[in-house]
Amino acid sequence: MENFNEIRTIFLEILNENLSKDNYDWINTKLTEIKSKYSNAILFNSFSSSFKNIENKILIITELNQMKLKKINPNFDISHWNTLILARVIFLQHIDSQSFETFKNPFYIIFDSADAKEQEALYASFAYLPFPSELSHKFSLGISTNISSVFDFLAFQNPYPFQCLSELSWNQLVIKAIFNDKNIKNIIGLNQRLNPELSRMAKDLKSERQAANRIISDDIELLIFN
Repeated sequence: MENFNEIRTIFLEILNENLSKDNYDWINTKLTEIKSKYSNAILFNSFSSSFKNIENKILIITELNQMKLKKINPNFDISHWNTLILARVIFLQHIDSQSFETFKNPFYIIFDSADAKEQEALYASFAYLPFPSELSHKFSLGISTNISSVFDFLAFQNPYPFQCLSELSWNQLVIKAIFNDKNIKNIIGLNQRLNPELSRMAKDLKSERQAANRIISDDIELLIFN
């Protein structure tokens, strides 16, 4: 990914601005260990134990850092993240990324064993990792989640679905959001990725809800065109 190192630097700056010295020193110590004697064990432990070692709070992001992220990609926005998510994303960014092969194995291990809170960080991270397009099949697995908070980080204010999902997965995500009465206006790129199949699926869902005398959000009309 272009600008990957720049993104990683900005994220570290933001985390430093939001954590106490002790908390940030713990992050730095772990990152130094990962860089100097890389092992998956150190990475896995750092990712999973973050919640015990840093204060979890909503991020405060300076205008300068907001501008830096927007300059890389206008859709980049992590203002809804917290310090725990950002710390975990930074650890994911320090997986050995010499190639996709060296990156994917540890990433998949973390992905396949993650609890709900860890999944929030994982799905938030995809757009900011070194091989975003190669990971789209993994991301698509999350669309079927029944954990509301995980789905929210996957679907909303997240540039990844717009940029990397196939039309099939994109349509499934949008329809699930409207089916569950979520605010689809928070899906980045919704208007740009409208397509005939999505419109058909929305019409079918609307008809089903009407036939069952069930309410559906008026926002479904955003998806329907002739």
